[in-house]
Amino acid sequence: MAICAPLLMARPVAGQPLGNHITFDSLQLSSLSIDVGSIRPRQLVPATVFGIAADYGRLSQSLRLRFEGSYWESRLKDDVMKAFTDSLHHVIIDPSHDDTVVRSQVTLYDVTMGLSARWVPMQTSLFQPFVGAGIGLHVINAEGPLINGTFVEGLFDNISTGLFGESGIQFKPLPRFGVDGRFRIDLVNGFRAVSARAGGVYYFGPLRRSQ
Repeated sequence: MAICAPLLMARPVAGQPLGNHITFDSLQLSSLSIDVGSIRPRQLVPATVFGIAADYGRLSQSLRLRFEGSYWESRLKDDVMKAFTDSLHHVIIDPSHDDTVVRSQVTLYDVTMGLSARWVPMQTSLFQPFVGAGIGLHVINAEGPLINGTFVEGLFDNISTGLFGESGIQFKPLPRFGVDGRFRIDLVNGFRAVSARAGGVYYFGPLRRSQ
């Protein structure tokens, strides 16, 4: 019995949870991609977004780890600025009626860095559909004559974390080069932005095998 006990303890257990299939042994830089697209932030004018991403290989058979960053700049829509200045007129006390609020553009800049997991069930095919989700760090800055030096600027200028989801497809006609197209939505403290992006992917050499 004493000899058999270690053998019984060493037997694999059937029905192990999914988490046991995730490993970090295969992680290493496997591809780089650069993309560009159109982003539509809520209450802002649609803008151009630029992005870069690094794929760090498999977490499991079909799950991949990615680091990515992006940048875009836009401005508040005219109707949003009109509503803002109209609200100021209602709260400003002006007995002589000679004070004026000059409407001006307010520009926003967003630099995002994110970590995501992308599910790619058909990694050996020419067309590779995928879905993904992750968490992003947003560094937001706002500028404009109407808000400079006010508490409103302080409300806009912020570093926040948010969630994002994406879906798309990769086309890989060559061993080292491919094309990536995707739709993405970002949620940051009630702020929402939807984007469509496309770009090129460069794949590095064969990955080392996990032990």
